[in-house]
Amino acid sequence: MKTNENATADPAAAANGLSNPNNLERTREILFGPNLREIEKRFGRLEERLTREVSEAREEFRRRLEQVETHFKSEIENLNSNIGGEREERSRLLKQATNERTAADGALEEKLSQLVESTTRSSRDLSNQTREQHRLLAEELQHKFDTLTSNLAREAATLREDKTDRAALADMLGEIAMRLRGDVPSIPNHQEGG
Repeated sequence: MKTNENATADPAAAANGLSNPNNLERTREILFGPNLREIEKRFGRLEERLTREVSEAREEFRRRLEQVETHFKSEIENLNSNIGGEREERSRLLKQATNERTAADGALEEKLSQLVESTTRSSRDLSNQTREQHRLLAEELQHKFDTLTSNLAREAATLREDKTDRAALADMLGEIAMRLRGDVPSIPNHQEGG
């Protein structure tokens, strides 16, 4: 506004301003000054608004980055907690399986020991039974041998008696033969008396 006053107050100087470089500036100021100032104000406001928006965007970006970082930290902590819990559960299950395996091995070893003991006892009992049956069989065989021996002795005695009877039979047959030939007096007839 002051420049406008100067321009109207000194028109001759304005006409001479074409030859002086300062005057050229003044002329420009007169012609374009208000527009330039308005543009400068707009640029200032725009720069201020851009600075404010960039600052807000930067603050929003920082806030969101913190949220993402917090979320990632929370997720990582959850994952670590889950992994830790899963590791503990697997460790517990491994210990449980190991204990069960140890118990099963112990039970199997005990059953095996009982089986060995039972087999040993059965083998000993079978051996005793075999010895007892062998003894009984030997006694029975001895008894049968003794029976057969005594039967054979009796049969031998009977055969000797029979042999003696055969000699008597031979004597009798010899005597009958002689009588039949007429060498010996005849035998009394027993049938007549009967």
